[in-house]
Amino acid sequence: TEQRGSGPATASVAPAEWRRGDLSRFLTQNLIMRDPTNASPFAGNIIPASRITNPVALKLFGSPDLYPLPNNTGTGALGITNNFIASQASSVSNHQADAKVDLRPTDKDSISARWSIGRYTFLGSRAALPVLMTGGTEGPTTSAVVNWTHTYSARLVNDSRLSYSRTGVADNTLDWSGLLGNDGNSKFGIAGGQPIAGLSGITLGGGLTGIGAGASIADSKQNNYQAQTHFTYQTGTHLLKFGGQLFRAQQNHYYAGNNGALGTFTYSGGYTGIDYGDFLLNQLSAKGRGAVTGKWGQRHWRNSTYFQDDWKAKRNLTINLGLRWEYISPLNEVANRQVNINTYTGALIYPGKTEFGDALYKPYKKQFMPTIGFAWTPDIA
Repeated sequence: TEQRGSGPATASVAPAEWRRGDLSRFLTQNLIMRDPTNASPFAGNIIPASRITNPVALKLFGSPDLYPLPNNTGTGALGITNNFIASQASSVSNHQADAKVDLRPTDKDSISARWSIGRYTFLGSRAALPVLMTGGTEGPTTSAVVNWTHTYSARLVNDSRLSYSRTGVADNTLDWSGLLGNDGNSKFGIAGGQPIAGLSGITLGGGLTGIGAGASIADSKQNNYQAQTHFTYQTGTHLLKFGGQLFRAQQNHYYAGNNGALGTFTYSGGYTGIDYGDFLLNQLSAKGRGAVTGKWGQRHWRNSTYFQDDWKAKRNLTINLGLRWEYISPLNEVANRQVNINTYTGALIYPGKTEFGDALYKPYKKQFMPTIGFAWTPDIA
């Protein structure tokens, strides 16, 4: 499946007078901007050009290729809502394939095998402004299974299976225009470098569309390996079923955190009384940035065994008795990079340094699950 979509997109951009520091329009909303150095009002809500010191504002308003002027009549109380019209586009690619084979090598054996793949990709290929980031998602999957059924006798049949699956989900933040690049923050006067192309997420305030993106990117891959076998045995009035499984999970994850790999900058209006005024004067209220690391990997087993007896005690009464045992091993991190806490003492539990070994808590090995049931058909006169 291939899909391409496009259509109109809107944004709210700063009008020309706002870029010069003329915020008199806010007076219609009874919002008075004050000088954070002495708390006195700016005359007419106009900031002197020399006081506009935010390097992001200076770069933004001096780059019409990145941040053009309004091209549409805005709406809302301040007349700036959706005052810019452009276009957006996206694409979806979803490719899938399957292969299956069935084999009867003997009268007592039946073998089947299946292999499947899926390759899903979503891309936001265009946004209303070059300083707006788009998103993308990749979801590759691969799986394979082999099933073997063997008839030992008219009373005993075995069904065994081996399977493997690999699933992944990666959420990306994209510099769709290529105009920001790997040094987008540096171009806007934001120091500290950046791990991916684009621009940090910045709130402008005043009802304007924020620019950049925090980039809360994530990447998750999981491998599952499973082996299971099931026996069915008929003897007299008993139908016995028993078997078990081995299940190994490998989970590898990365998440940049809520603040994202590029980070965020927030202007709230706590200094001047108007959030957009705080932005122009570079009076930051909050900033944050997430982690930029490799994946962490967790491993564990989920194994089980079971026995069940369907006993036809009478012509009209069947009793079902069963017992299942499961074991889920503690999660281990491949490089011992996880830590737990003892909630009773407050002490940290480090891998390999306590009674738990590389794990961080005790395993539970008594997960027994008995079952009992019956089916009764009353005699009807």
